[in-house]
Amino acid sequence: MNTLYVRKNRLIRMLQGIFLPVAIQTFLMLLYALIDSGLGMKDGIGDFFKMMFLLLAYGYVVAGIQSILCALTMEFLINPRIKNHIAVVLISGFLGLLSGFSVIAFVFGKATGDASEWLLLSAVTGLIMGVILRRSYYRAVLNQVSS
Repeated sequence: MNTLYVRKNRLIRMLQGIFLPVAIQTFLMLLYALIDSGLGMKDGIGDFFKMMFLLLAYGYVVAGIQSILCALTMEFLINPRIKNHIAVVLISGFLGLLSGFSVIAFVFGKATGDASEWLLLSAVTGLIMGVILRRSYYRAVLNQVSS
Protein backbone atom coordinates (compact mmCIF):
# COMPACT_ATOMS: atom_id res chain seq x y z
CA MET A 1 0.00 0.00 0.00
CA ASN A 2 1.23 3.41 -0.87
CA THR A 3 2.04 5.26 2.37
CA LEU A 4 1.23 8.57 0.69
CA TYR A 5 -2.33 7.30 0.10
CA VAL A 6 -2.66 6.28 3.76
CA ARG A 7 -1.37 9.66 4.97
CA LYS A 8 -3.67 11.48 2.56
CA ASN A 9 -6.66 9.56 3.95
CA ARG A 10 -5.60 10.40 7.50
CA LEU A 11 -5.30 14.08 6.60
CA ILE A 12 -8.75 14.04 4.97
CA ARG A 13 -10.27 12.40 8.07
CA MET A 14 -8.55 14.93 10.33
CA LEU A 15 -9.89 17.84 8.25
CA GLN A 16 -13.36 16.28 8.29
CA GLY A 17 -13.16 15.86 12.06
CA ILE A 18 -12.07 19.46 12.54
CA PHE A 19 -14.37 21.33 10.15
CA LEU A 20 -17.53 19.21 9.75
CA PRO A 21 -18.80 19.20 13.37
CA VAL A 22 -19.38 22.95 13.47
CA ALA A 23 -21.06 22.89 10.05
CA ILE A 24 -23.31 19.98 11.05
CA GLN A 25 -24.12 21.59 14.41
CA THR A 26 -24.98 24.88 12.71
CA PHE A 27 -27.25 23.12 10.22
CA LEU A 28 -28.97 21.17 13.00
CA MET A 29 -29.43 24.33 15.08
CA LEU A 30 -31.02 26.20 12.20
CA LEU A 31 -33.19 23.22 11.28
CA TYR A 32 -34.33 22.98 14.90
CA ALA A 33 -35.08 26.72 14.94
CA LEU A 34 -37.10 26.42 11.72
CA ILE A 35 -39.10 23.48 13.05
CA ASP A 36 -39.55 25.16 16.43
CA SER A 37 -40.90 28.31 14.74
CA GLY A 38 -43.37 26.32 12.65
CA LEU A 39 -41.19 26.37 9.53
CA GLY A 40 -41.99 30.03 9.04
CA MET A 41 -39.28 31.98 7.26
CA LYS A 42 -40.42 35.52 7.99
CA ASP A 43 -37.07 37.12 7.23
CA GLY A 44 -36.44 35.38 3.92
CA ILE A 45 -33.89 32.90 2.65
CA GLY A 46 -31.11 35.52 2.43
CA ASP A 47 -31.28 36.16 6.15
CA PHE A 48 -31.30 32.40 6.77
CA PHE A 49 -27.97 31.99 4.95
CA LYS A 50 -26.57 35.12 6.62
CA MET A 51 -27.42 33.64 10.01
CA MET A 52 -25.88 30.31 8.98
CA PHE A 53 -22.65 32.04 7.99
CA LEU A 54 -22.50 33.99 11.26
CA LEU A 55 -23.17 30.86 13.30
CA LEU A 56 -20.44 28.99 11.39
CA ALA A 57 -17.93 31.77 12.00
CA TYR A 58 -18.84 31.98 15.67
CA GLY A 59 -18.87 28.20 15.99
CA TYR A 60 -15.33 27.82 14.74
CA VAL A 61 -14.12 30.43 17.22
CA VAL A 62 -15.91 28.81 20.17
CA ALA A 63 -15.69 25.10 19.29
CA GLY A 64 -12.52 24.92 17.19
CA ILE A 65 -10.34 23.52 19.98
CA GLN A 66 -12.92 20.86 20.85
CA SER A 67 -13.16 19.80 17.21
CA ILE A 68 -9.40 19.44 16.98
CA LEU A 69 -9.24 17.40 20.20
CA CYS A 70 -12.13 15.16 19.13
CA ALA A 71 -10.57 14.62 15.68
CA LEU A 72 -7.22 13.66 17.22
CA THR A 73 -8.90 11.36 19.74
CA MET A 74 -10.97 9.63 17.05
CA GLU A 75 -8.07 9.26 14.61
CA PHE A 76 -5.33 8.08 16.93
CA LEU A 77 -7.07 6.49 19.92
CA ILE A 78 -10.60 5.35 19.10
CA ASN A 79 -10.65 4.17 15.48
CA PRO A 80 -7.42 2.11 15.52
CA ARG A 81 -8.14 0.40 18.86
CA ILE A 82 -11.86 -0.33 18.88
CA LYS A 83 -13.19 -2.86 16.38
CA ASN A 84 -16.92 -2.53 17.13
CA HIS A 85 -18.45 0.06 14.80
CA ILE A 86 -21.40 0.84 17.07
CA ALA A 87 -19.10 1.43 20.05
CA VAL A 88 -17.02 3.87 17.99
CA VAL A 89 -20.12 5.82 16.94
CA LEU A 90 -21.43 5.92 20.53
CA ILE A 91 -18.05 7.12 21.82
CA SER A 92 -18.09 9.84 19.17
CA GLY A 93 -21.57 10.86 20.32
CA PHE A 94 -20.28 11.06 23.89
CA LEU A 95 -17.34 13.20 22.72
CA GLY A 96 -19.86 15.47 20.98
CA LEU A 97 -21.83 15.74 24.20
CA LEU A 98 -18.67 16.63 26.15
CA SER A 99 -17.83 19.22 23.52
CA GLY A 100 -21.33 20.69 23.92
CA PHE A 101 -20.84 20.93 27.69
CA SER A 102 -17.55 22.74 27.25
CA VAL A 103 -19.02 25.20 24.73
CA ILE A 104 -21.94 25.95 27.07
CA ALA A 105 -19.51 26.47 29.96
CA PHE A 106 -17.42 28.79 27.78
CA VAL A 107 -20.34 30.83 26.46
CA PHE A 108 -22.56 30.97 29.54
CA GLY A 109 -20.07 30.37 32.34
CA LYS A 110 -21.84 27.19 33.45
CA ALA A 111 -23.82 24.29 32.04
CA THR A 112 -27.47 25.16 32.62
CA GLY A 113 -30.67 23.20 32.24
CA ASP A 114 -31.79 25.68 29.57
CA ALA A 115 -29.19 24.27 27.21
CA SER A 116 -30.67 20.78 26.87
CA GLU A 117 -31.45 21.31 23.17
CA TRP A 118 -27.84 22.37 22.56
CA LEU A 119 -26.54 19.26 24.33
CA LEU A 120 -28.89 17.02 22.36
CA LEU A 121 -27.75 18.58 19.08
CA SER A 122 -24.12 18.22 20.18
CA ALA A 123 -24.61 14.52 20.87
CA VAL A 124 -26.38 14.02 17.53
CA THR A 125 -23.53 15.88 15.81
CA GLY A 126 -21.07 13.55 17.54
CA LEU A 127 -23.02 10.51 16.35
CA ILE A 128 -23.10 11.80 12.77
CA MET A 129 -19.37 12.52 12.91
CA GLY A 130 -18.76 9.05 14.33
CA VAL A 131 -20.48 7.48 11.34
CA ILE A 132 -18.61 9.70 8.85
CA LEU A 133 -15.18 9.19 10.40
CA ARG A 134 -15.66 5.47 11.01
CA ARG A 135 -16.75 4.84 7.42
CA SER A 136 -13.78 6.78 6.12
CA TYR A 137 -11.38 4.96 8.46
CA TYR A 138 -12.84 1.55 7.64
CA ARG A 139 -12.61 2.19 3.89
CA ALA A 140 -8.96 3.14 4.26
CA VAL A 141 -8.28 -0.04 6.26
CA LEU A 142 -10.06 -2.18 3.64
CA ASN A 143 -8.11 -0.50 0.83
CA GLN A 144 -4.87 -1.06 2.71
CA VAL A 145 -5.64 -4.76 3.24
CA SER A 146 -6.76 -5.35 -0.36
CA SER A 147 -3.61 -3.89 -1.90
